[in-house]
This record gives sequence, structure tokens and C-alpha cells, in this order.
Amino acid sequence: MADWLGALDVHLQTASAAALDVPQAIENMAIASGEVFDALQDGFPILLEFWTQAKRQPEIWDKVSEPYREFLSFLANVIQSGKDQKAFREDLDPELTARFLTAIVMGLLMQATFDPDGADWQEVNRSGIKILLDSMR
Repeated sequence: MADWLGALDVHLQTASAAALDVPQAIENMAIASGEVFDALQDGFPILLEFWTQAKRQPEIWDKVSEPYREFLSFLANVIQSGKDQKAFREDLDPELTARFLTAIVMGLLMQATFDPDGADWQEVNRSGIKILLDSMR
């Protein structure tokens, strides 16, 4: 799991760094996270089981949930940078927005698990992020 999350982090950092502005960085990260849908299509139920088991053991849960907290902090900082660049609305709460964006992606992963052939989940992710970015501007 650590190796997979490390690789995902590299993809997200690279996608963010290649952008001209923060909204494009978030769009790039959405495109890069499309690989998550491919990688987890069969493995997401296993990941859910792992999380369920880890939740019962606090010392393991702390380690398992740390990447989630780090990602939320990273995303909140990206959103704050967007506010600083005047790319996003002044009243936007970076932490709340980071949690909402993460919830959307997690929900899409769940949908892709339940109905893998129901949609092009990478496209749903990219299009959804564009809709959310429009509301953040």
C-alpha cells in the first residue's frame, strides 16, 4: 500500500508542478488520479476490507490513515494557493473544499467498484472536477 500511495503521490506532485495555475493543477491531478481508477478497479474491495480490519487496531489505523491526512493537507494548500492567486473565490474554505473534493473522488471509486462498466470513470472524474472548479472560481 505504501508503494502504491508513494507512486500516486509522485503522479499528483508532477501533475501539479506542470500546471500554469492552480485550477489547471487540480485538473491535471484529476487526470493523473485516473490511474487510481484503473489500479483499484479490482482492488478497491480489498482496500475497503483492509481499512475495516485496520480500524480495529488503533496503532495500525494511525499509520493507514496518515496518507489520507497528508493528502488533505496537500490539497488544502493547493486550494489556498489558488485563493492567493485570486483564481478561486475569496470565501472558499480550503480545508472544507479539500475534504469535499476527496469525498467526490472516493465516491467515484465506490461507484466504479459497484458498476465498473457503467461509465468511463476517468472521464466522469475529469468532467466532475471541471464542474467543481467552475463553482470555485
